[in-house]
Amino acid sequence: MGDTWVTDLRHFIGHDGNLTSFGGRQVAQHMCEIVSAVTAHGSGELRDTPLQCRRRPGRRACPGRIRAGFDGKSGSIRWCCPSCGDNGLISGWQGSRWDKGERADLPAIERITYRGGLPRTRAEKDSLPVVVLEEADIPRQLLVAVHDSALIGVRGQFGDPDVGRPLQYDELSIDSGGRTDTIVVLNRTIMLIHTGDDFFRRFHRVVSIVEDIGRQNKRLERT
Repeated sequence: MGDTWVTDLRHFIGHDGNLTSFGGRQVAQHMCEIVSAVTAHGSGELRDTPLQCRRRPGRRACPGRIRAGFDGKSGSIRWCCPSCGDNGLISGWQGSRWDKGERADLPAIERITYRGGLPRTRAEKDSLPVVVLEEADIPRQLLVAVHDSALIGVRGQFGDPDVGRPLQYDELSIDSGGRTDTIVVLNRTIMLIHTGDDFFRRFHRVVSIVEDIGRQNKRLERT
């Protein structure tokens, strides 16, 4: 009977993007190789990879090869060895050097609208600059970020309006599948730094890409 490994790849990666020299490096390297194999092909189903199982039951090398694919519910990568039963889930792999960029199912998004800035009052939010990206203007990098950040289907207001002055206001709307999901985040930067909530990291990743597009292509931006 194999073990079940629940791995967050970020725990093994240093600030330079490489694996750290601390404990578990061989296991971490194995997980990184699984991530590379899955994200090079983008399969949503478990499929055979060329990776040899690393276990040695009875001090003999396991003859099995790893099967792996995306887990649709969690956004993790699921893997197993059909020979010895070793298996696991890998999270925190998105954007790492082992992420080859392929995905099983990217969302079909018709429009992304973003409004953000530092209004003096909440009432002034409507005067903030807006970036509107129609379907043809949405780059694959942004589709991948929305997919990995699991923002489709998320609605509501997040953050704390009282932790910073001036107020930082972010409003992101995603039109997909005939519905619009609008997310409002208050004081994003403070919430990102001072809370351990992964939602703010995921939201920040998507919004940062939209902001870069707005700066690079002024025709998409209006006030």
